[in-house]
Amino acid sequence: MSRRKALMDILLSGLITVFVLGVAFLVGKMVIRRRVQRGGGHDYAGMPRGFTGEDEKEQLARAIRGEAPTFGVTRHDVMTGPDGPFHVGVITDYGPSFSSYGKSTSVHGETWSFLAIPVPLRAPRTELKPEQGRPYDDVNTEWDAFNRAWDVTTARGVFANALLTGPMQQFLMTAVGNRIVITQGWIAVLRPGEQGSIPAREGLRIVYGIRANIPGFLWQELAM
Repeated sequence: MSRRKALMDILLSGLITVFVLGVAFLVGKMVIRRRVQRGGGHDYAGMPRGFTGEDEKEQLARAIRGEAPTFGVTRHDVMTGPDGPFHVGVITDYGPSFSSYGKSTSVHGETWSFLAIPVPLRAPRTELKPEQGRPYDDVNTEWDAFNRAWDVTTARGVFANALLTGPMQQFLMTAVGNRIVITQGWIAVLRPGEQGSIPAREGLRIVYGIRANIPGFLWQELAM
């Protein structure tokens, strides 16, 4: 009987230990999620994973900004949220500023804050930005309200047409006013201004919402 009692004590102790560890894990996960979703949104919550190298920063900038003449990454952090790593930073486009005499007098920079997630998708660069009244876009859908809200440009029209399903368009209508890039390996959302222009909660909602609405066959056909 004493041996049986000892075994029962050991088993009970093990169960208690597993329970305590499980509770600690769940509490820790909830704390991280709450930090990422904190109200106000300008705090990029999560745990920093350090800075990437210069080459990696430029590769990310080129993927996000495409064929911008010149650009530089002034800040780039990799954060860890409840759904995995995400990238935040600032990209500045540079170009000459001309005087009234036609002479180049200075260098003008346009600054963009970005939030991006890596995705295993070999997609042609597709960009959605607020419509500015241009009569012809690369891509138009059958939904007039969507066409009035978004200017869609792409390197491959077939991909964009397949991407913009009804559910995808409905989701994108909740993100009007942002600039969105879907390209090889990345989904990114951009806004003018310094880092903090995109609240973490809102930025993550947009990029993960886009990822969730990408049609399954595009993942299968274009997966890396």
